[in-house]
Amino acid sequence: IKSQMVVHAVGLLANPLGGFLCELDFLGRKHTASVTAILSLILNFVLVVNMNNIVIYLTIHNFINTINFNTMITYTAEAYPTRLRDFSSGYMN
Repeated sequence: IKSQMVVHAVGLLANPLGGFLCELDFLGRKHTASVTAILSLILNFVLVVNMNNIVIYLTIHNFINTINFNTMITYTAEAYPTRLRDFSSGYMN
């Protein structure tokens, strides 16, 4: 249980960092999502090859995936026109 608390506590720190990375002019949402997806893929391969420090790998993986997930939610929602976003948001709520 202690290791799970560490993994999720570090994952909570990814939210403000992900928001900061998305707002950088040279990075933006699209590149933030791309970089974090590639880092996640690399980390998956490292985890398959070496499972000795699984808690450390899972902590880093949770951190990267949280940034990626939050970025993709924002980026996907912005791909639709404002009128459709307003309608779907009102309908779902």
